[in-house]
Amino acid sequence: MVDPSWVRGVTHWIEISLCLVTLIFNLSLICLILTTKSKVLHGYKYLLLLFSLCELGFSITHMLMEPILLVIGNWVVFFGYGAMGAHPAGPPLMFLWISFLSQIVLCLTLHFVYRYVMVVKTEWAFLFKSWHLLFLLFSLYAGFSLALFVIPVLYSTPDKQLVPQLGERLASMGLSQQDVTVLGAPISKATIDGDREYNTFFLGLAATALAVNMAVISERTRPQQRQLFRALVVQTTVPMVCIFIPAIVFALGSVFEIDVGVAYFPLFTLFVVFPVLDPLIIAYFITDYRRTLKAFVSRVTHVFDYEQSESSLQDEPLNASHDKGDFPVPL
Repeated sequence: MVDPSWVRGVTHWIEISLCLVTLIFNLSLICLILTTKSKVLHGYKYLLLLFSLCELGFSITHMLMEPILLVIGNWVVFFGYGAMGAHPAGPPLMFLWISFLSQIVLCLTLHFVYRYVMVVKTEWAFLFKSWHLLFLLFSLYAGFSLALFVIPVLYSTPDKQLVPQLGERLASMGLSQQDVTVLGAPISKATIDGDREYNTFFLGLAATALAVNMAVISERTRPQQRQLFRALVVQTTVPMVCIFIPAIVFALGSVFEIDVGVAYFPLFTLFVVFPVLDPLIIAYFITDYRRTLKAFVSRVTHVFDYEQSESSLQDEPLNASHDKGDFPVPL
C-alpha cells in the first residue's frame, strides 16, 4: 500500500510549484494587459484583469490551505491540510478559496456576456468601456458567491455522525482532525412535512447558445471577436475539465461509498493546473498580446546577443600567430 505521507509530500511540492508558476504567469499577464494599447479590446482587458486577479487570489489561498473536497453521506466537506490548516486563520482562508474558485466561473460568465454585447447588442457596447461598471459587476458577483457558499455553512447544524466518519476518511489519508481546517454544508435537509430542501451549494453554470449575426460586425472587429471566441472556448474548456474530473470521482465515490484515500491528493492538483494554463491561452490567442510578447522577446534576445558579442570581443586575445614580418618595423 502506498504511504499517504509520501503521496501528500509529493503533491504538496507539485502544488506549491504550480502556484508559484501561476503567480509569475499572471503577474506577467497583468503587466501585459496594462502596458499593451489596443483600440479594439475596450473593456475586455478589464475582464482579463479581473480573471487574472481571481487566479492570483485562488493560487495564494490554495498554496496556504491546500484544500480537498469530500462528500460524506449528506454532507459536503472542505478541509485544508496546508501550512495554515491548523491556524486560527484557516476558516477565513478556506472561505476565500471557495469564493475565488466560484469567481473564476463567474468571470467566465462575464466573458460570455461581453461577447454577446459586442457581437449581438452592439448598442450596449458603451457599458463595457468603463472599468467602473465592471468593478460593480464583479462586486455583485463576489457578494453573491460569498452568500452562496458561506451562509449554508454558517447556518447548518453539523451532523453528529459526521465527526467519526470524517475522522476515518482523514485517517485513510494520514491526517488527523487537529491538523486541518474543516468546513461542511449539507446537500439537503429534511423538513417537518417530510420534504427535503436542497442546498444551493451545487449550482450549475448553464451554457446558452447565442445566435450571432456576423453581418453587424465591422471588418475591423470581426477578427478580434474571432480571437476572443477562440480564447473563450479554451478558457472555458480547461477549467471545466480540471474541475469536473475530480468532481466526477467525488460524486461516484459518494454514490458507491468508495473511499479512494490518498488518490484525493493528486486529483486535487488539477485545480492548480488551469490557473497556470490560462495566461498562456490568453497570450497565445489574442494577437495584440502575442505581438507584444514577440517584440519583447526579440528585444531581450537582441540585447543578449549584443552583450555576448561585446564580451567576446573584449575577451578575444591578440593573434600571436602573425609573423613578425607582418608588422611594420620602426626605423
